[in-house]
Amino acid sequence: MPDIEASIWKKYKGKGVEVYGLYSNNEKGADVAAFIKQNGITFKTVKDVNDTLNKITFPLGVKAPYPREVIVDKTLTIRAIRSDFNVKEVDTLIQKLLKE
Repeated sequence: MPDIEASIWKKYKGKGVEVYGLYSNNEKGADVAAFIKQNGITFKTVKDVNDTLNKITFPLGVKAPYPREVIVDKTLTIRAIRSDFNVKEVDTLIQKLLKE
């Protein structure tokens, strides 16, 4: 999450990109809040209260369910699901989607 804060959120904040952190229903809110504060996370975080990610069948090769990056376009169509965060690849995809 700190990498996403620095390389994506700060760069694209206010340019049509939204970032949300989703954390497991099994995680304690106080622990999450401490992590957010300690790492300077400023994008929104929400709890997966219904364990939605645990109920989804992911494409072959995508580990489930956390951590994960899901890139969604303006029409709310999922354009990428990643188990690892690659700044260059995510940045390239975001730039492409912003032009659409």
